[in-house]
Amino acid sequence: MSAQILLGSNHTTSCGLCGNANNDTSDEFQVKRTGKVTSNAARFGDSWRVDKANECKKSSDLPWWKWRREFADRKDDAIMTCDKMFESPQIADCANGVRGLAPVDPKPYKDACIADYMRSDFLADDASGLNMACVAVQNYAVRCDNMGKKVHLWREETGCAGGRKN
Repeated sequence: MSAQILLGSNHTTSCGLCGNANNDTSDEFQVKRTGKVTSNAARFGDSWRVDKANECKKSSDLPWWKWRREFADRKDDAIMTCDKMFESPQIADCANGVRGLAPVDPKPYKDACIADYMRSDFLADDASGLNMACVAVQNYAVRCDNMGKKVHLWREETGCAGGRKN
């Protein structure tokens, strides 16, 4: 599942699971006690967990979920679906930075689109707008809107309007 937290331009300092919001994505996974940066998401999450009774297993001790292998048969369809969505006119305009506005990098959102689509248990062909790919595109559209880019038709252009296909 993808999620994003948007802070205004006058936000105060942040830390923890939400990152530090300094526009440098390379240092977001700072371990709680040491402040050192790790590339391991499970180790990062474990450092911020609150479990005084020590009843929960650490994520880093659990077996790694090899979802890319488990859902490999969905990858081509996920790439095709997400590519098509991110090539829609208003979404592409946001990525290209038209009308004097700075571009918004679609890569992390597109990567999330592919990953979420592959892992989703809800991939019904007759219910467009209800799959996880639309959630990732929606997060990107919200980011674009917050950066001053108007993407009000993204649902219709991407197939995420929620209507049934005939």
